[in-house]
Amino acid sequence: MDAYTLGLLIGDGCFRTTSNKNYVLFTCQKEDFELYDSIIPYAIDKVTNNNYTYAIRMPNDYLKKVKLWYLKSEFKFIPKEY
Repeated sequence: MDAYTLGLLIGDGCFRTTSNKNYVLFTCQKEDFELYDSIIPYAIDKVTNNNYTYAIRMPNDYLKKVKLWYLKSEFKFIPKEY
């Protein structure tokens, strides 16, 4: 996973979505969405009615491998390889 996407997800992402889904949720202002969409190398979709919640379509394998998957915000960390 690229460092920018991981940083966004550690800061504003949710790793607690249903494990059989291939997306990770994150929050941002509507004005910031275009910037993120141009930088993040994964598809970003709107999956809720919430104006601030978006989904990055990506396999969750990496997050599971580095033991970030399903962690609450207070337990997130930067993986050693970064």
